[in-house]
Amino acid sequence: METVETNKSSIKKVLFIDTGLSFGGSLVVAARIANEINAFGYQSVVVTPVEKSLIQHHFNDDVVIVNEKKPITYKDKMELADKLAKIKFSPLRKLISLTYNLIEVIKNRKYTAKIRKTIIEHNIDIVHNNNCYDSIKVCKKMGVKVIWHFHGYLNDSSRTTRKWLSQCDHFIAISQCVYDSAAESDFIPKEKLTKLFNPIQSQITQYTKAELNNQKAKLGISDDKFVIGVFGRLVGWKGQLEFLDAYQDFCAQFPKSIAMFVGDDSEYGGYKQQLVEKIDALKLNDNIVFAGYVTETDLHYQLCDLVVHCSIKPEPFGLVITEAMQNQRPIIASTHGAGKELVEHGKNGFIADPLNPKELSKYMLDAANNQALREAFIVSANHFVSSLNARDYAKAISAIYNNVL
Repeated sequence: METVETNKSSIKKVLFIDTGLSFGGSLVVAARIANEINAFGYQSVVVTPVEKSLIQHHFNDDVVIVNEKKPITYKDKMELADKLAKIKFSPLRKLISLTYNLIEVIKNRKYTAKIRKTIIEHNIDIVHNNNCYDSIKVCKKMGVKVIWHFHGYLNDSSRTTRKWLSQCDHFIAISQCVYDSAAESDFIPKEKLTKLFNPIQSQITQYTKAELNNQKAKLGISDDKFVIGVFGRLVGWKGQLEFLDAYQDFCAQFPKSIAMFVGDDSEYGGYKQQLVEKIDALKLNDNIVFAGYVTETDLHYQLCDLVVHCSIKPEPFGLVITEAMQNQRPIIASTHGAGKELVEHGKNGFIADPLNPKELSKYMLDAANNQALREAFIVSANHFVSSLNARDYAKAISAIYNNVL
């Protein structure tokens, strides 16, 4: 078995592997761990396809970022699946699928070779894996322990999934619903499975009234408008289209408002155009702002009077929810997924179904028309979210590492 030299110093090395094509929740959490875990004896290296210049500001200077993208990504496979679904002749579908799988294995050898090289060059002790099966094989051959971080539901019990996940040394689930999906399998031992809610930022930047007004002016938002923020990548399951149905009803009763979409559409092209067309059809052009991908997320949360989380598929966690809370902004969370674990309806926010526009509109109006209620939500939410601090989270993660090593 190929092995790496044991780290002789008191400082150990952890390698975070994330294959997400944009700066999503799994990479955000990796950054928050990496920035804090050095206090518990671990130096961090991160492998990601996201351009370093776009994410460097999220990481401390001592975190090493390695840019590497798989030649064939999950996006490519999703696009292939859509095409295969249109082929009615089953034998042809299977032939194309098998051929593609073989090509994927061959092409992605470059990626696994890069992982192996990174492990050796940085003398890695343990790998924290967000979403890359390919790297498990490399780690096992090199005798490196692997932590698998479930950032989504385990809804696949295929032979491939069983083969690789069963070789991991510990598992972390980001919410109770994600934990349950993993625990229900027959190949994830419960004694190796830990639930840890995602951490908040170590600290946020508080912006002045002048700075907020300046940013509003840049976005074309007048100071008399009630601002509703919708944060997240522009992708179908995040529910921005469904939000527009509720917002149309809200606007009819609360016209002095702006809905601000914060997030990019680089990963799944075409969805923004669907939003633009629907906005035009609903005659909401004067009430919608696209902020795009932003690096100053705190600034944009603080522009909002209300934040709406509107995922239409079960959300594994919902960082938008806790980020809004930390920035002291009232939140309406989707009923689909882990939002119900973070928001206690009527106490620290509202829970609503984005697939029910009347329901979502009602709670948006209830919040917009009641400043005292919004302030009460903020106080209660702040008490909850303070328990999710990144330093304590990193301490819990380091304890898992130490136990595995």
